[in-house]
Amino acid sequence: MVKSFSSPFSPDEAVRKLKNFVDEEEIDGAHPERYAGHHSFIGQLQSDRFTIHRRLSRSWLLSWMTPAYWFKPFVYGTIKRDSTGSHIQLEGSRRLLVKVIWIALIAGAAGLIAAGTVLGYPYTISHDPANAASNLLIGITLFSLVTGVLIIIPVIGWFLTRNHLGEIEHELQRQLQLKEI
Repeated sequence: MVKSFSSPFSPDEAVRKLKNFVDEEEIDGAHPERYAGHHSFIGQLQSDRFTIHRRLSRSWLLSWMTPAYWFKPFVYGTIKRDSTGSHIQLEGSRRLLVKVIWIALIAGAAGLIAAGTVLGYPYTISHDPANAASNLLIGITLFSLVTGVLIIIPVIGWFLTRNHLGEIEHELQRQLQLKEI
């Protein structure tokens, strides 16, 4: 998602308005959700750019174990002075590094299981012909289960966070009186 907006507020006013509904990404060990504050959104705010993501409503340890945390979307924004106030460009996406690591994990697990099954079959058929077919079926089943689970986890993460970008965009439009360009 890449969108451009205009706001009647100056960049400094826009950042002040952002601080009214976005908590700074400040780690607080005593807080059960890991971040200090009470707003629905957490972010890093600077005078010309910001990053916002949705606060997860469980303890941080439990959140780290769910796909919703790994695949949560972020909105990256830039603020520039304009003749009518400010020009704000939003880019919403999930972390690229998480996607790359996940693809490497799926490919690596699939490759290892497939290579072990295929390369182990000639040895098994030569030295243990009675169990060669069952070992091959176990390898195929293991391949299917592992790749299936590794593909389902990002789907669950997407399903749990599919509305977050829209919620962040809607709140930005409401608070900053944004009009799409």
